[in-house]
Amino acid sequence: MQQLLAGPRAQLDRALLTDALSLRHGATVRHGVDVFDLAGRPTFERLPWTSGTVTWAYREPSETGGQELTRTGIRRRFDVTLSGRVDGINLSARRLRPWTGLRLRDGAWAVFRHGMFEPENPGLADDGVHVRRDVQAVDKAGRWSAKTLGRPIVVPGTVPIVAYVQASLTAVFGEVDFAIAASPLTLGRQRVFEADDSYLDFYSELLQGIGHDQLTADEEGRPASQPVSVLAGQGAEATYGARQGKILTAASVDPLFPTLPNVLIFSARQGPSLGNEIGNGLAVRRNERTGPASIEARGGGVAAEVEQTIPVDVDNQSALEAVADAEQQRYFAGGGLRFRGRIGLNPLAGERDVFAVRLPRLGLVSGLWVCTEWSLHMTSLTDHAAALMDVTAERRVA
Repeated sequence: MQQLLAGPRAQLDRALLTDALSLRHGATVRHGVDVFDLAGRPTFERLPWTSGTVTWAYREPSETGGQELTRTGIRRRFDVTLSGRVDGINLSARRLRPWTGLRLRDGAWAVFRHGMFEPENPGLADDGVHVRRDVQAVDKAGRWSAKTLGRPIVVPGTVPIVAYVQASLTAVFGEVDFAIAASPLTLGRQRVFEADDSYLDFYSELLQGIGHDQLTADEEGRPASQPVSVLAGQGAEATYGARQGKILTAASVDPLFPTLPNVLIFSARQGPSLGNEIGNGLAVRRNERTGPASIEARGGGVAAEVEQTIPVDVDNQSALEAVADAEQQRYFAGGGLRFRGRIGLNPLAGERDVFAVRLPRLGLVSGLWVCTEWSLHMTSLTDHAAALMDVTAERRVA
């Protein structure tokens, strides 16, 4: 999740902000959309928007009712409805930054930003009274994904990868502000990328090679990545349930498709020092007893094991183990347990959030859940009730 006192909240009182986020006293909420040009400069244009939804998702729904095990490169999306004339605003040359304001008890407003988005071609409708445009926008990862390298690129094994990726983002896309901690780590061996590889895949594979998460754009629109070891060790960042501040108006736990793996074999692409055995080129993770897809739930023993092999672009065992620790949750998919719920507004929602759920009536009294999707619904009107948002999560496999 976002840091409590980050960005525009840096000067606020921590206790008052924490109290407001608990929703114990209800909430006064407002939403807005700031407009920028493609160079990141505010244009101060007033966008005639009426409603919108910011969605973060690390997984795409599948047609089978389960979830795909392939990653999606673009995690943040913004759908917004415009009502009225926008002739003076060139949406093709603009970026949109939606935000939420939460009023504190001393009258100050806490502002939470949700990303920097570039509109795609908007649809147009006329209901006889108003002309309405339904605009779909994606974060900067869409731009990085759309552009290909254009020529083969050779990355030496001796260059520090974080500095290399940042320099490329500056040269190719004009990025100058980053949410990627400095690191001296190198790949250890030369890597060659093809001309038709996208820049997003190029950057993400380089970062994965040193044990980092794929490249994303954060709530400020900055290129972001962090070591996967941080993600693997994340505890509960929020608790949702009765008498927990956040209001759950409805919730359900349902099983995913039955062919989920319970044994994962993470295999490093062959580097000069790695072999093909556990601890030297391979890292194995097992789901012994979490959810209906676990080894124990399927009867135990070798016959109950469902294996999946995942190739990983790393060249040393420590990076492979770190990736296995962080990514096992995505492939195990909660051992077949998925939670869907509507919670009280939590504008701190961010990247790969982890939370606890306390719903005794559903048998949920312990354990952690890894968020795979959240949706924050916005309106241009000030809302004096506790706004709601939707979350989907999978049980963290022990």
